[in-house]
Amino acid sequence: MAITTTPTEAMKTAIKDEFVAQFGGGSPPSTEEAIATALAEVMAKCIELALTEVKDNADVVGVSSGGDTVAGGVD
Repeated sequence: MAITTTPTEAMKTAIKDEFVAQFGGGSPPSTEEAIATALAEVMAKCIELALTEVKDNADVVGVSSGGDTVAGGVD
């Protein structure tokens, strides 16, 4: 499967859920430090989803897990 560059509905839902987890509820962050930390958590979720998409769907040939080079090339 090819890597998608368009966020899927599942990705959007995961990001929304993380946003709600960080900023929703009865006591959302209110200090600059707490807001920055919560925003960093949301961005970390976005990065995690993007890296998982690459890990799961990159079409590579001739590479073992953790390899530094692509010995057989890339499709």
